[in-house]
Amino acid sequence: MTKRYYFAITNKCNRSCELCSCYSEPKRNTFLSLEKFKKILPEEGNFEIQLEGGEPLLHPNLEDMIFYAQETGRCSKVTLGTNAVLLPYAYSDSGLDYDKSVENIKNYFSKFKPSFVIKPSINFYLIEKDKLHLDKCGAIWGAFKDLKSIGDYSLVFNVRIRKKPLSEDDDQWLVDELERIKLKEISNIFFYQRYGYAKDREELEEPFIIPNPVDFYLISPDGKNWGKDLIARSEGMKDLE
Repeated sequence: MTKRYYFAITNKCNRSCELCSCYSEPKRNTFLSLEKFKKILPEEGNFEIQLEGGEPLLHPNLEDMIFYAQETGRCSKVTLGTNAVLLPYAYSDSGLDYDKSVENIKNYFSKFKPSFVIKPSINFYLIEKDKLHLDKCGAIWGAFKDLKSIGDYSLVFNVRIRKKPLSEDDDQWLVDELERIKLKEISNIFFYQRYGYAKDREELEEPFIIPNPVDFYLISPDGKNWGKDLIARSEGMKDLE
């Protein structure tokens, strides 16, 4: 059976989302070392990895981790979960340069072998911080449409929405906007869940892990393996530097 490793490779983030599930913030500063990453991967058999955070694009060894996993010849899938802030966008006087951004993003991800999945985040807090966030997500989609023509590269937007009273309309405005700009069909839309900074929000439900046909393990930035306990890993990350 394939093993899947969910690596939170850092708790540092370039955003401070109010309901972050992993207590990630700019002031945090724990990074999983490349050496620990290598040791955690299985010595035999196929495996998959998901690199998340915090914000994994802040990790100085992110590309080394991906290359190492892929070069084993046994890594059947790499997934990157990111807030997409640090991707190589381009700008013009009027805002985002869409065509150049598409080209830059395509060039960045084509360095990695398929099968490769990117899961950029969309939520109220990211949009509030950067009014171009949805435009940038459109450019990511443009890049991955091109990448799909040359290999197994795929894209799913992780869209977290707020329930009342956090939002007057359960963030329906965001769902409507995604439909208008034709990103809804490639989006996984779900409510924030009751853990991390949202652990005291009684209107939210506790996380439910969908039964999965793979063995999976949740790794925190200090290299600790929390097994399948999502909440325990989150609380463990709270206590890291």
